[in-house]
Amino acid sequence: MKYYIDSGNLGDIKRISSYFPLSGMTTNPEILSREKTNPYALYKKIHCEVPQIKQFHMQVVSLSADEIVKEACYMREQLTNGENAIAKDAFFVKIPVDKNGVKAMMKLRELGIAFTATGIFTAGQCLLAADLGAAFVAPYITPISTGGFEGMEVVRDAKSLFDRYGHTTQILGAGFSVESQIARAGLAGADIITAPAVIYDKFLNVPQTQVYTDRFINAFQDFAGKGKTLLDFV
Repeated sequence: MKYYIDSGNLGDIKRISSYFPLSGMTTNPEILSREKTNPYALYKKIHCEVPQIKQFHMQVVSLSADEIVKEACYMREQLTNGENAIAKDAFFVKIPVDKNGVKAMMKLRELGIAFTATGIFTAGQCLLAADLGAAFVAPYITPISTGGFEGMEVVRDAKSLFDRYGHTTQILGAGFSVESQIARAGLAGADIITAPAVIYDKFLNVPQTQVYTDRFINAFQDFAGKGKTLLDFV
C-alpha cells in the first residue's frame, strides 16, 4: 500500500510525513482554495521542502472539454518547468469522469499527458477511465456509501475488472471519513490511498497501544528505577 495526503497545507504535510510514509499528494479545487496562495508556487514549495513526496495530483477547474485540455496543458507547463520544477512523469492532472471530462481524457491521451480520473462513484466509471488510459482512478469511498452504494464494493469490482482486461491503471482510494477505512480499502484492492491529515492523526491514536506500552515501561522502571531506560545499563 502507498499513502498520499489529500492536502495542500505545507505544515500538515510536513507534520504527517515526519511519522507516516507518504509518497504523494492530491488536492481538489476546494482544498486549494483554503490555502489562499498561488497553487503552482505552493506545489513547487512542497516539492522542494518535502522530498519524500514523489507524485503530485492537481485537479482542473474548467468545465468544457476544450477548456479542460487547455487548462491541463497549462498546469503541466507551469509545474514541470522553472525553479523547483516537478518531473513530468511525477505530475498527474485530475479529471472528473463526466461527459466533458471523458472527452478531455481522449485528447489528453493523444497529447501524452498523464491523468487521474476523479469524482468516481461506480466501477463502470473506473473501467471507462482505464480504457481511456488513466494512470489512476480515484473512487470516493465515503461519498459512494452515502449515495446508497458500498465504497469498498466499487473498489473491489474495479480491481476485478482491471485484472480481467489487463489494465495497469492504479486504484487511488479517496474520500475517507474514518481511519478504519484505510485497511478495508487495501483489502478491497486499492493500490494507494489518499487521506487528509486528520485521518492520519487518528490512525495511530489507538488507546490500547498506549495502555500496554505504559504497562510494560512501568514494570521495567519499578525494577530499574524511575526514568531508567536500557541506555543506563552496561
